[in-house]
Amino acid sequence: MDRFESLQLFTRIVELGSFSRAAMALGIPRATATHAIKELEARLATRLLERTTRHVRPTLDGQAFYQRCFRLGLRCDAPIDSQLQIMHAAGMGPQDLVVAISYSGITSDPVLLLQEARARGAATICITGNRRSPLAQLADTTLVSVSYEHGSEPMAAQVAQLTLIDALYVALAQRLGNQAQLIEERMVNAILPKSI
Repeated sequence: MDRFESLQLFTRIVELGSFSRAAMALGIPRATATHAIKELEARLATRLLERTTRHVRPTLDGQAFYQRCFRLGLRCDAPIDSQLQIMHAAGMGPQDLVVAISYSGITSDPVLLLQEARARGAATICITGNRRSPLAQLADTTLVSVSYEHGSEPMAAQVAQLTLIDALYVALAQRLGNQAQLIEERMVNAILPKSI
């Protein structure tokens, strides 16, 4: 399952509230759907869905991610597997953008990803906590996310990175101008009848 299909699967699970119904709607085995979502959550380093025996609901991060998947009407994807990321980068060109996230900036996978994307002419952005890292040196634009951790969970780093992703979303929405506003208005008008 490629990155775009994983995002489609995620949105269908949220919309239908069920792995089984989403898998059936997309014509894939339920086990494939479960595996793809686990990989997506691992890649994003956050749990996107709360699962019980009775229902599936998005977490707060899951809901935020879901909304960003389609709010701008842009095609985007986020492969979980590092080899798949590099394969996708190999198919990119000057019209594409790669965003790599690594708090240390020294992990080899994101560095290899940006090397391949740059070789193909794609624009590159990195979000890192280390502005002198190899990853930051490769990126066209470096966004530094500084956080101070207490304990073993990198929660502060994830919050800082999500904040920068939100800032990128706002900047892109402003750049798209009327197109983004039109898509947003369509969505608001579609859900307006549900308002009291």
